[in-house]
Amino acid sequence: MNTGITYNDFRFLSYTNNTNDYSGNQLTGVPEYVLTTDLKFDFPYHIYLFSSYCYTSQIPLSDDNLTYSEPYNLLRIKAGKIVELKKRIKLEAYALVDNVLNETYSLGNDLNAASGRYFNAAPPRNLKVGITIQF
Repeated sequence: MNTGITYNDFRFLSYTNNTNDYSGNQLTGVPEYVLTTDLKFDFPYHIYLFSSYCYTSQIPLSDDNLTYSEPYNLLRIKAGKIVELKKRIKLEAYALVDNVLNETYSLGNDLNAASGRYFNAAPPRNLKVGITIQF
């Protein structure tokens, strides 16, 4: 298990643009809090279960701090099996569910965007199945 929390208290010290004074505002594009944690269980026969969780607080999207993204929670769960075919060849079969909580969030924000186009839609809950070969 790994867990990390980040607190960002970044603000403009002295920032003016034309007649607008943004001094003291939160730094555009930086969330105040980010919490991440992951957990992995290894079972007999090389079967594993892995989960990762990330909470991101609201993010200021404009220098004037009038527009913010909503906070969001992302949960990913992956289950798989690893098979050693030969001494140096591994085969992994897995299934992964991404955005388990079906959160609506932006997969990348356009900061100070014209016409209020700040958000880029991220996929809803989705499933991925795959096989990886490692030499």
